[in-house]
Amino acid sequence: MNQSPTVIEQGISRQHLKTVSCANVLTLAYQSLGVIYGDLSTSPLYVYKTTFSGKLSLHEDDEEIFGVFSFIFWTFTLIALFKYVFIVLSADDNGEGGTFALYSLLCRYAKLSVLPNHQEMDEKLSTYATGSPGETSQSAAVKSFFETHPKSQKCLLIFVLLGTCMAIGDSVLTPTISVLSAVSGVKLKIPELHENYVVIISCIILVAIFSVQRYGTHRVAFIFAPISTAWLLSISSIGVYNTIKWNPRIVSALSPVYMYKFLRSTGVEGWVSLGGVVLSITGVETMFADLGHFSSLSIKVAFSFFVYPCLILAYMGEAAFLSKHHEDIQRSFYKAIPGLAVTSVMLVTTCLMTLVMTIKHEFDVDNKVSIDRIIALGPSIGMVRVPGIGLVYTNLVTGVPAVFGHFVTNLPAFHRILVFVCVKSVQVPYVGEEERFVISRVGPKEYGMFRSVVRYGYRDVPREVYDFESRLVSAIVEFVETEPGGGEGYELRRRRKEESLEIMEAKEAGVAYILGQSYAKAKQSSSVLKKLAVNVVFAFMSTNCRGTDVVLNVPHTSLLEVGMVYYV
Repeated sequence: MNQSPTVIEQGISRQHLKTVSCANVLTLAYQSLGVIYGDLSTSPLYVYKTTFSGKLSLHEDDEEIFGVFSFIFWTFTLIALFKYVFIVLSADDNGEGGTFALYSLLCRYAKLSVLPNHQEMDEKLSTYATGSPGETSQSAAVKSFFETHPKSQKCLLIFVLLGTCMAIGDSVLTPTISVLSAVSGVKLKIPELHENYVVIISCIILVAIFSVQRYGTHRVAFIFAPISTAWLLSISSIGVYNTIKWNPRIVSALSPVYMYKFLRSTGVEGWVSLGGVVLSITGVETMFADLGHFSSLSIKVAFSFFVYPCLILAYMGEAAFLSKHHEDIQRSFYKAIPGLAVTSVMLVTTCLMTLVMTIKHEFDVDNKVSIDRIIALGPSIGMVRVPGIGLVYTNLVTGVPAVFGHFVTNLPAFHRILVFVCVKSVQVPYVGEEERFVISRVGPKEYGMFRSVVRYGYRDVPREVYDFESRLVSAIVEFVETEPGGGEGYELRRRRKEESLEIMEAKEAGVAYILGQSYAKAKQSSSVLKKLAVNVVFAFMSTNCRGTDVVLNVPHTSLLEVGMVYYV
């Protein structure tokens, strides 16, 4: 794997690192200026305008202003410091954070995985066991509930997908709104600037930003860090100057007493206005939620599951209290429609893909064939073994896929060395190169058949830019030369050497990639809704997903596709 050497891309503790150098910590701190604190430092700008609206506009004296300032300060302190630094940062998966990081931890500790290809050998990975978090009576009860109720595991998976889809919806809409708002502000200085030009400029900026984003968050962070640093130094200097010149008493507002005074003097209107104070941390919640890719934070789940819905409810509740006309409530609801629409579409799509892929896997398991049966049919169908190595890609970690039986019955010839390759995702962030391949035999030694399970973590990029063929063959040769059993002494070493040479000669003869191109279709007896979901929506998504040949960088000159139709 060609991974970026920076700590920010690899995760702080990719290989169980317990400490990091000062240089790495300083690098992360510098990059966080461009990713976190730029947005964090701009969020409070909107608080006072939003808070002192409606009936509260009549309470703009020093006491009320100090009270709101105290609420802002303690909101920052309690949320950013205590919640994230002391609680959230302690929940990580080998230094990785985010929705799938927490979900993978739950699946490993409580056996909640709904993945059909889990094997016991996966639990021996160095990144799998990260130490028991300490089981309490409450956690044991929750664990027992999930393990004894399979349907609850599916509900949990849907909940995880919902959180991910909400984060995607936020990621789609927030940059667009932010850039458009910033460019629209230019019209204050250039009133003659037409709205069409504002949209065009915003589109250009967004394309430029996302063009850089695709190369990694750390590059975006390095670009914006100087800008954020200059901004923070500027507003802090201005703040110190204004405090000294105009009202040094504002420092006393750090006391929580002013929060009590504010609520006592403003009453119900004060409670309602606190919805505006939430704006001071929407930078915190959103930006930290995106840091599952950025550093060792595990809070996207908290954001997606709890904070974001609460923010929506708080905003809607505030609008309901402050609005005098129902049109205002309708406009507030309409503002939430784009985000809800994106989330809903993504959730339906991901759930549908997960469901159909699970059904396809169950079909593969139910219809896998015996290699002994295929070999036994060899003479009757004129099967021959040709020189070279054949790599048959399959989703099965055991057994022979139905697509291979379909292949040999229509083309009764396959390679002298046959390898069933299963590329699987494991519920860990990374899999080391020394643990990437798991080799085993399929049938007796004279069959010349092997199985290779190629394992990747959810933060690995399964795109082989190195010589995959050579690494796979080397792993098979190493397995042959260290395989237990078979006797001992000179004769055993000789047989192993001969088999290794046979494998290397087969590689020199050529390597062919045999991929099963499966198509899922709904049965004729299926409902109209199922036919629409499988035959239209799933087919469209499958067509637009990258195939195995693209993911593994398979050379087209060596590619052979075998098509099969699955009726689900």
